[in-house]
Amino acid sequence: MKRFFYTMILAAALAVGFMSCSKEDDPDIPAIAGIENAEDNLSMAVGESITFTASVTPTEQTEYQWRLDGQEVSTELAYTFAPKQTGEYILKFTATNVSGTDSREFTVSVVLYKGGFFVINEGSFGRTMGSVDYFADASTRTPHVYQTANPGKELGNTTEFGTKWNGNYYFVSKQDRTLVKASATDFVDGGEYSAAVAGSDADGRSFAGIDENYGVYTTSNGAYVVDLNTFKSVSYLEGSRGVGSTGMSAQCGGAITAGDYIFVINVKDGVYVYSKADRSLVRSEVLCPAHIGFVQSKDGNIWASDGPSLYCINPKTLAVTKTDLPDGLEVYSDQWAWKPAMFDASATENVLYFASAGDNYAVQNIYRYQIGDASSLAQPFATGGANDYLYGGGFRVDPVSGDLVATFVGVSWGDDQNKLVVFDGKTGAEKSRLEYQEYLFPTMVLFN
Repeated sequence: MKRFFYTMILAAALAVGFMSCSKEDDPDIPAIAGIENAEDNLSMAVGESITFTASVTPTEQTEYQWRLDGQEVSTELAYTFAPKQTGEYILKFTATNVSGTDSREFTVSVVLYKGGFFVINEGSFGRTMGSVDYFADASTRTPHVYQTANPGKELGNTTEFGTKWNGNYYFVSKQDRTLVKASATDFVDGGEYSAAVAGSDADGRSFAGIDENYGVYTTSNGAYVVDLNTFKSVSYLEGSRGVGSTGMSAQCGGAITAGDYIFVINVKDGVYVYSKADRSLVRSEVLCPAHIGFVQSKDGNIWASDGPSLYCINPKTLAVTKTDLPDGLEVYSDQWAWKPAMFDASATENVLYFASAGDNYAVQNIYRYQIGDASSLAQPFATGGANDYLYGGGFRVDPVSGDLVATFVGVSWGDDQNKLVVFDGKTGAEKSRLEYQEYLFPTMVLFN
């Protein structure tokens, strides 16, 4: 019993000794103060390089080691990482001397395209399918990136819409492959959409994510919930075909999720609201008679339009405020064929932008609405040249710079004269222009 007692005292003394031998108490043990350029959720593109430099004390008689996915790659304080392939990489830095060791580990996500934006193209009906071009900046075009990443595969016929959600891009076409997903890491196709619910094989319109497992997909025949894991439609959003329930009356357009709700536009009736939790229709009547939208302003409100008016929707209370535009001014929408709205919001200011048509439905002017200030609509904010016509969704607002990136063509119905123009988001002045020839029919700008 006495021997056991002394053994326990010795063990306790040793434990105290070990505990006291910490970095705080022993200045000779290496301490890593930080690693330059090592950030949380760090992302970089293939072809880029980043130098990581560790700050360590003490440096005398201290050895260093960098490991990349478990393999030693350097024994210096600094290591330059220049990946050649996409993927998730684990970097670990270790500092060691005779007194002890310290280490830091972090992950780097390497993607094919970082920053910049994409331009989604309808394609030339009957000749080419939809396509996606990547722009690292407004002067550098990489064409047909989906086809490049997926040899032998195509998007659908008349690709109109795209969005990024939970690690994937989703592209919506009117026919053939109506809903396609591609990895945001390497643009590789994520599998075939399957219309498992009656009616969900209709022409595609748009898509919005609900959560990591589900999204809402709108079509010419109502709106449907899609399981993003199986990539199958799983349910119909009751009532989304509208009062008419068939033909043009059944067509849905934009969709957005915010707060506890899913908002869907029926192009004839207006905005329907559904519960995110159980996908049930929150109210049987439409929230407002808007058929253009949606955009979300910096203050979090949702906006839609019926042309001559704007509707501000509070996504928490569902309260709606209507604002009539000045006489003769309307938010443009194509009355002959569904396209994304020429309507967007700034992420840097509480400002909306929309296009309005002139004579013969030629769309050349963009207006800037400082929310609550009707005088801001007294004249067009930005316009292209005499032979510049907005097409498809027309423009989108850069979420970082606040500038507008617009897609013009040479005639109002579209041709092979593509003009990518950047306008200053505060002044409307033209900042850059890139022209290129190809029958693409650009329909939407998607920021990466």
